[in-house]
Amino acid sequence: MGIWTNGSTLNATFKIETKSIYYVDDFKDYKYNLINDTIEINYPDYTYRAEVILRNDTLIMNSKEYNQAKYWRFKE
Repeated sequence: MGIWTNGSTLNATFKIETKSIYYVDDFKDYKYNLINDTIEINYPDYTYRAEVILRNDTLIMNSKEYNQAKYWRFKE
């Protein structure tokens, strides 16, 4: 849960809520499932799957299909 940024802009990247992930720049949210340490985000055209690792205020997503993605807790 929380608001996260990848640091590419001054804004947050997304907000993880109870049942969905809201992408700030796109004004869209998508359903997700968290099963053990794996997240599945259900986009209209595909399902993104990644191992999730939390280290302090860093969220790391390791996907077999995409590069590793790192996000930091967004501080307003």
